Amino acid sequence: MEGCKERMDKMGKGNIGFVGLGIMGRPMAGNLVEAGFELVVWNRSGEKSLEFASEFPGTVVAESPADVAAKAS
Repeated sequence: MEGCKERMDKMGKGNIGFVGLGIMGRPMAGNLVEAGFELVVWNRSGEKSLEFASEFPGTVVAESPADVAAKAS
């Protein structure tokens, strides 16, 4: 059975938009990056987005939820 990453690769999708890096969102987003996905992230308190991006280089920090939608595949 194919995993999510394999299906995404076949579809040609580039990155995933992720909104919310709180108690649940942060570990979920981290798991996606560790699985090889590129993320565009936004969090209401901007420092969480910046901290996440510093821990996971290549992560794009968006300025708003609308910016996530515009930058994500």
